[in-house]
Amino acid sequence: MMARWDVSWDRAGLGTWVVRSRDDGRIIGHGGCDLRVTDDAEVWNLGYRLASSEHGNGFATEIARAAIARARSVRP
Repeated sequence: MMARWDVSWDRAGLGTWVVRSRDDGRIIGHGGCDLRVTDDAEVWNLGYRLASSEHGNGFATEIARAAIARARSVRP
């Protein structure tokens, strides 16, 4: 998984982010857009995983919005 993330950062300048709590800086998950490369195409994959204790706080929406905006700016 980490190797795939590295490929995305190297090829597209965008990949998966570590998600931290604004309150105390602890890691609560990861998410973002990473570039998936197949034989036929390069496509964005939007995803996230959050600690179950953080579900329902709007973090998934925040990650998705930021990731889509960044992907559009990198490769409109």
